[in-house]
Amino acid sequence: MQKNTSSTIISVVLLALLVWALSSGKEDVKPRKKSDATQLARKAPLVQEGEITPLEKPPEKEELKAANKPPAKEAPEEHGKDLVTKVSPAPAAPPLAQQTPGEKTEPPGNRPPENRPPPAPVPEIIPVPKASVKGIVTDDEDKPIVGVEVSLQAIVKSGRKKIKQRIKVVSSVLTDSRGAFEFLDIEPSPSAELLAYHLDYIEFQGKPFELGAGNELENLSIRLSKGGRIDISVLGPDGSPRAEEDLSIWRSVDDRKHPWEKIKTRKADSEGKSFFAGLSNNTYSLRAGGNRGTRHYTRLLRVTVNQALEQVIQLEPEKIISGTVRNIRGEPVEGSLVKSFRTRPELGQDEKSSNRTNADGQFSIGQLGDGKYLVTVQAKGYLRHSRMINAGEEVTLILRQYGRISGQVVSLASGKTITGSRVQLDPIGAQKGGQGLQPSTEGRFKSNSLLPGNYLLKVTAPGHTPASLDLEVKDGQNLELIIELEIPSPM
Repeated sequence: MQKNTSSTIISVVLLALLVWALSSGKEDVKPRKKSDATQLARKAPLVQEGEITPLEKPPEKEELKAANKPPAKEAPEEHGKDLVTKVSPAPAAPPLAQQTPGEKTEPPGNRPPENRPPPAPVPEIIPVPKASVKGIVTDDEDKPIVGVEVSLQAIVKSGRKKIKQRIKVVSSVLTDSRGAFEFLDIEPSPSAELLAYHLDYIEFQGKPFELGAGNELENLSIRLSKGGRIDISVLGPDGSPRAEEDLSIWRSVDDRKHPWEKIKTRKADSEGKSFFAGLSNNTYSLRAGGNRGTRHYTRLLRVTVNQALEQVIQLEPEKIISGTVRNIRGEPVEGSLVKSFRTRPELGQDEKSSNRTNADGQFSIGQLGDGKYLVTVQAKGYLRHSRMINAGEEVTLILRQYGRISGQVVSLASGKTITGSRVQLDPIGAQKGGQGLQPSTEGRFKSNSLLPGNYLLKVTAPGHTPASLDLEVKDGQNLELIIELEIPSPM
């Protein structure tokens, strides 16, 4: 009986345990296959009542925590486990300020300060109206002239202090078949002028006029007059035509240091022919040559308008004067200036040329014609020398050196310097040029430019007897003297 009671109690206990297990949600002894969602749900911690979930935390604390939290290291991938993607929450945007309706929001960097004045209005730029000039060029018979070069010049201000204004060529055009010209879109100028040039007509220069803004000057008339003409044939020294020879025409001018002004240059053609036209009434100097072994050719011509002259120019071969400059001892004088000169009244000018001697004293003066030239030589420390020499001649020119003297005035009794002495040096004979030598405080005197010859030296001093001395100064000689003066004996 007792044994049965015990087994009954055990059965009840086992049944109670089974009921408790089923009521508490425990699994059966045999496991079941579960889904991935169920497994993830079981791995997540259960939330008990009264706890705060991460989504329910205040946003500021969560953002601060996320900002201060260092980036988590990625866990190494393990084989056999499912990968779960971790998604970070989006950063919270800063709160926006309230904006009233109709208000325009500007970035803080572009927002002007409250006290800044409004921007000044941009001034309107009004362009200055341009000017225009139109006209026609005709001859003395009112016929249009084609190919006239018309230039418009204006006086403009300069930035220099001394030159306040200068002439500027604004534009140049050629007249058309109707002789017409025009200048468009020209800047205004307080003073402008027109110039017209044609090879066969006298050059025209109009009077200055004002060119105002927006001015439209039309129907301007320029009349050109036929000028004089010189037809030229250039021949070489052998009489054959001299092709490609340089020619120039010079005009006589007054009140200038140089009496001639070059106005035109040309070259001879293959037959040695050329011309100058459009010359006004004046005296002209026609020039050619000076290269390829020929000398300069010059001829004076009087030209009048509507006159045609024919000139045949035969160039002369170049001649030279050469030689050597030496002193009386036969030594070459380097750096001597040798000049040739002759007057040509028929040409209205002088012929001049020069050259300096080299280390051997040699010189050569070229571009000379037939005839005699006055040749002068000068060098430092030497007397100037001059001589008439024929072109083509080779000569030796001798220079004489200046003599020099120096000395001191002393007392015979003491041998000391005499202060206040005076020295007078006078040439003896036909030679002129006496000079007084003023001794220094030490009684010294000198002269470095004495012509060779005889001189009388006179010396005086207060309280001393005067003295005189005859001297012979030779070429290049340097005399050194001691002048002793005596004290007169008491009477």
